[in-house]
Amino acid sequence: FYDAAWLAADAAARAAPASKSAAARAWTGPPERIPYAVDAATRLRVPRAVLEGGLAVRGGAPLEAGLVRKVGDWLGNVRVTNYGDLFEVTDDGAKAHNLANTAVRIRAHTDNPYRDPFPGVQMLHCLRSAPAGGSTTFTDGFAAAAYLRDEDPDAFALLSSVEHPYEYRGDDGALLRAAAPVISVDGARALTRAPPRPRRPRSATP
Repeated sequence: FYDAAWLAADAAARAAPASKSAAARAWTGPPERIPYAVDAATRLRVPRAVLEGGLAVRGGAPLEAGLVRKVGDWLGNVRVTNYGDLFEVTDDGAKAHNLANTAVRIRAHTDNPYRDPFPGVQMLHCLRSAPAGGSTTFTDGFAAAAYLRDEDPDAFALLSSVEHPYEYRGDDGALLRAAAPVISVDGARALTRAPPRPRRPRSATP
């Protein structure tokens, strides 16, 4: 059983607006390059960069297979999916069953929209780059949505109110489905980086 004080704190956390430790901002240039280090101060720069701009770039990481999993454990819980807890992005040529395992150019997109909940943070660690091409680009979807809201309010209203169905059928038998607006907004119509989820106090222990 939960005592009255804990229940009151839980109710207050659910009713209160989400706190923001860092204000979201649009990109104005290349992202800051955060050196790879294990000290706490440098580690904390990573989640702050993600909260503020949705992207953190680290440089100087050792070429160690599985290191990306360790970094994920520093940030939070690494979710296991039908791919496991790690996905190898390799060029498998004609044997590829996933677009990510080909050399085909992939334009700006949102990964895994068919998952519910969809990924909060995704991490990439390049162990060996292609001899030519293979550039990785990132797009500020927040800025694009804000621009659309100013330039075409009707289109923004449509994309932020009508749920779009997404589906994934994998060769491994996985079938994933989700439906959500292309653009997520909160109750005040402010852009959010993820659909609102119930919030709880830091500790769920009564």
